[in-house]
Amino acid sequence: MENENTKRCKRRRRNKKLTLELAVAGFSAFCGDETRGEGEGRRKEGLSVLPIRDFLDAFQSLTSAAGPALPSAWEAPSSGFYKVNCDSFMIDKDCACFACIIRNSEGLCFKGCHGELPMNTVLQGELFAIWKGLALAWETGLRKIICESDSLEGVLRLRNTNDAGNAMDRDVTNKILELLSRDWTVSINAALRSANAVADSAAKAAARTKSPYMEWFVPSEEISMHLERDKLAVPIEC
Repeated sequence: MENENTKRCKRRRRNKKLTLELAVAGFSAFCGDETRGEGEGRRKEGLSVLPIRDFLDAFQSLTSAAGPALPSAWEAPSSGFYKVNCDSFMIDKDCACFACIIRNSEGLCFKGCHGELPMNTVLQGELFAIWKGLALAWETGLRKIICESDSLEGVLRLRNTNDAGNAMDRDVTNKILELLSRDWTVSINAALRSANAVADSAAKAAARTKSPYMEWFVPSEEISMHLERDKLAVPIEC
């Protein structure tokens, strides 16, 4: 068993790493530099040169969107709440797969969904995953929700609705805002990829199998493995 000093040292090292990851993610999100994908399939869109003051303003907004802390491993919600983790994975420039996982305060999987959809950008896929996760929770009758996404750009878009984006971005954003206006307790927070690993893995699994839309209560063996690691608060590298 680790003593308390060892645990504190590990937390300090992890916090330094998280600060750097957030800075990198913040710069990428603010510049529109999307590189999600695998191997040669990675894409880069519209990296622009920014004044340092603009970047610092954006970074401050991102840290606010991320909340007071960014744990490297998934954390269970408070008793009575359910946590929805959402993610999207671009297959090619016109198609993405998404996944949403709902868990209770004990870390048990309550319900999930995944599927494939036509999307033109990474942001559209991430916003759709957030919308679908919230819609699934609402339709299931859950009324106390924490929604997490590892897309800082997506979380910022929902915090700054004056950012017009394109027509498809606005359409999905408006659907999310309509859900948020309903009579329930819900928050949308940014998360590190390692704390969103179950949704990330489920989206990639849907991409491998070209799966149509599906809702489920019993997760696959692969997803079950990640769920068990999350319950032990073990960070999962993605």
